[in-house]
Amino acid sequence: MDKHALDPACLLGDRLQTLSRAELTALAEALCRILAERGTYHGGIRPDNISRAADGTVGLGAPARTDTKDWTTEELEFMAPEVFWSGTLDASADVYSLGLLLYAGVCRFTRTTVRRCLRTRPTRCAAA
Repeated sequence: MDKHALDPACLLGDRLQTLSRAELTALAEALCRILAERGTYHGGIRPDNISRAADGTVGLGAPARTDTKDWTTEELEFMAPEVFWSGTLDASADVYSLGLLLYAGVCRFTRTTVRRCLRTRPTRCAAA
C-alpha cells in the first residue's frame, strides 16, 4: 500500500488558501518527496488531488489522465499546457502544477476569486 495515498477525508481543496508560507513550503517539499519516491511523473498536482492531515501528513491522488480530453474543471485549473495539448507527462508538467499550487496558496486564490477575476478587469482583480 502507498504510504502517501490520497485520504479523501482530508482533501486540501480550498484549505490551500489558509496555509501559511511555512506550511506551503512543507507541502511542496512533501509533494516533491512523494514524486521522487514514486519515481514517475504525475501531471495531476492540484488541491482536490492532495490530502493533508492535521499532523501534516500529505497524500497524493492518481496521476493525470492522458487518455481522455474529458477533464474536470479542477483538473484543468492546475494542468500544465503540455499535458493538455499532447498528454506529455514529464518533470516540467509537475514543476508547472506545483508552482501554480504555491502561487495560488501565497496569493490566497480560491475558485471563487478565480471566477470573480474572470468576470472583471484584471486591474480590479484582487485575491480574497
